[in-house]
Amino acid sequence: MEFLHGFLCGLPGASMLLGAGIYLSFQLKWVQLRCFVPALKEVFSCAKEPCGCGEMTKAQSLCTALAGTMGTGNIAGVAGAVALGGPGAVLWMWAAAFFGMAVKYAEVFLAVRFRSRKDGEAWAGGPMYYMEKGLHQKRGAKIFCVCGVLASFGIGNAVQVNTLSGSVCALAEAFFHGVSGNALRLCTGGILCMLTFLMLFGGIRRIACVAERMIPFVSTVYILSMLCVIILRGEAILAVFGDILAGAFSPPSVLGGAAGISMRHALGAGVTRGVFTHEAGMGSSAMAHAAAYGAQPHKQGLWGIMEVFIDTMVICTLTALGILTSGCSIPYGGEAGAEVTTQALATVFGEKGSAFLISLCLACFAVSTLMAWSFYGRRCVEYLSGEGGQKAYLAVFSLSVIPFSVIEAGTVWKVAEMACVMMAFVNIPAVIKLLKTKKDVAQCGAGGYTGR
Repeated sequence: MEFLHGFLCGLPGASMLLGAGIYLSFQLKWVQLRCFVPALKEVFSCAKEPCGCGEMTKAQSLCTALAGTMGTGNIAGVAGAVALGGPGAVLWMWAAAFFGMAVKYAEVFLAVRFRSRKDGEAWAGGPMYYMEKGLHQKRGAKIFCVCGVLASFGIGNAVQVNTLSGSVCALAEAFFHGVSGNALRLCTGGILCMLTFLMLFGGIRRIACVAERMIPFVSTVYILSMLCVIILRGEAILAVFGDILAGAFSPPSVLGGAAGISMRHALGAGVTRGVFTHEAGMGSSAMAHAAAYGAQPHKQGLWGIMEVFIDTMVICTLTALGILTSGCSIPYGGEAGAEVTTQALATVFGEKGSAFLISLCLACFAVSTLMAWSFYGRRCVEYLSGEGGQKAYLAVFSLSVIPFSVIEAGTVWKVAEMACVMMAFVNIPAVIKLLKTKKDVAQCGAGGYTGR
């Protein structure tokens, strides 16, 4: 597994993801720059529009997509990227997000362009549909769905639950010393399992409504908390930006040689953890955007651009800057998670205050991500087996929360990262092929196609 992880999540995988983003940026004539202001207007001018029964509004589709991307990766994943790749990993994370905006736009455009509706039900779309209908590659569509189901258990379930249960243990330790870790993790897993079961069997509308309420709340709390750390440690901000720029190309010049971090580590950690958070190239959140009532390909693609911007350029950047400016201890060259972010917040809010804030944010992020990824996995199972396998999938997805709460964190992160990149390996070639073969899609960056 170490070799496979090194290939998928190291320099080869990172180069593929970054290269695809650069190519699509040229192909779409830098849509992320040309259409950024229209994307802002589209999101902030969106009124509370009506929608059909059992369907999502455009705002709900964005919140559901953000629920899938704004998981524990924004808190624990960024800390891990900084530890594994040094401060320079942040620059590569920004690069992955900038070019990822073009990838996300293309995915969402294609998902809405090739979506379908069965027997008057809600819209369904995503990579499997544009692979089948646009490229006539049903086998590729099925491979993507298999990867999607596996990723839903890794990215959307195991990582979220494991990080949350660890945070609950840290919170209990801050207030009540001597609490049993494994027992508390199992209790957390059991409660989350019941909550997940109740939420998932409520259908797509319940998931969308929860995401619409939870994501703005938890994002605001987390943003304000991290801004407090950065502002109060403002004297360090210029030095931190200098370390980020220098560390991206020469980590030893910032960290010395002790950590054993090279440019390859900075690039790999920054790009793969960046893709893990914003999911551009994976095609997952395109399924949520495709379910939006009344969506048009170009306009919904603009929502995809804003999804990456909010997730990485705002939330992940604040996490990274908060960690680096706080002066907290970072285990460079090793594994790290939410405990580093907790230490950064503790420099301002104290041990108990930071433990409470991180646990609150992780709980909201983890639950919302569980909901969103159950939707993605359900869509993949529906494509593979029709209606028959959905209930079994949801039951297994809910029950697996319990063992995932106690599995060793390093293994969980490695499996999740591999699943993430495997989805991208299947999806990105399909996106590039469609942009070459369909004239209306090749002009999508200009917003010329508005049909469904």
